[in-house]
Amino acid sequence: MMNTLEAGLKNFVEAGKEPKPGKIHFTTYHSSKGLEAQYCLLYGVDRFSTERSDRILMYVGMTRASEKLVIHYEIPEEGLASDILDLTSNVNSKN
Repeated sequence: MMNTLEAGLKNFVEAGKEPKPGKIHFTTYHSSKGLEAQYCLLYGVDRFSTERSDRILMYVGMTRASEKLVIHYEIPEEGLASDILDLTSNVNSKN
């Protein structure tokens, strides 16, 4: 995905395990374990299956954000996107 970024944006993005000050930290779900960030964007959650291993991996990704979590999906009826949308709509409807 890093290859698809515009040239100007690449200057602000750093890939790898160690976050760098002033940079957007770009990492995989697997590599994010043990890290924390103010803001996290989880990309392509509709591509994750509802199997236990993918649910655990999604949990790791979702618990990295200390302030704001953004979840990206293309097809809301597929994979974990559907489950996440069901859960969040139940929470929002109770308020």
